[in-house]
Amino acid sequence: MSELKQEFEQVLDDVSYLLDELDALKMVVGSVPVFERPGGELSIAEHFKLANHLQNEIHINSIRPILDESYSELKRVEFSELKSSFEKKRLQAATEESEGIDIVIESLRSGRKKLLDGLTSSINELSAQQITELITSLNYLVEKERGILKLIAEHILTISRQE
Repeated sequence: MSELKQEFEQVLDDVSYLLDELDALKMVVGSVPVFERPGGELSIAEHFKLANHLQNEIHINSIRPILDESYSELKRVEFSELKSSFEKKRLQAATEESEGIDIVIESLRSGRKKLLDGLTSSINELSAQQITELITSLNYLVEKERGILKLIAEHILTISRQE
């Protein structure tokens, strides 16, 4: 089990590192138009909201049922379906701007910290099956969020080069 715990702690480190990536993006995001939708794609702000939505869905549909041992309620989150549903109900740019990018990013950070705190405090109470399931869910979160953050960074870089 100790090898499994080490793997779990590594995944928690990966999830935590995403906070560092988020902080780095937050420092540069103020210098670009975050609500513009290039070619009808998601804006930078919407990408941050998508990351937050992804985190919430994985927490609700995967992590919470694992921690509560209610595996019958466990649902795998399919990113393509999640993104599609997110895009269908995304806000108009004018409404979106009223929330402000700092609030969007802070919501993502806050949710991430709560997630990490909850998982860190419960690690010794988890079974091998729970840890294995959590590793799968968290690796999925890391993979998808890294992709989102990469898109944000590329978008910022493109805008910066155009200016």
